[in-house]
Amino acid sequence: GGTPTCATCSRFEGATEVHPGNYVFFDRQQMAVGGCKEGDIGCAVLSRVVGHYRSSGHMLCDAGSLAMSKDLAPQDASFGKVLGGELFLSSVSQQV
Repeated sequence: GGTPTCATCSRFEGATEVHPGNYVFFDRQQMAVGGCKEGDIGCAVLSRVVGHYRSSGHMLCDAGSLAMSKDLAPQDASFGKVLGGELFLSSVSQQV
């Protein structure tokens, strides 16, 4: 089982192994499918805004794709949300 299985089961009789994925932290994908509430998400990434491009309405933060996520959940069209606001991370890249 994965994260959804661990979130709904309290016992795993007969199982020799469980792969709970992100169960210990949850994430926005699990929230989107009803597996947890936003307050249950146990991990956040602290980043700085290092650029603001008013003409395009974009901001640049200093957390790359390895700190955030390279995967979009089918239920969520963003890579993350800024806590305390309605800003969303719309794209990621990794520079070296």
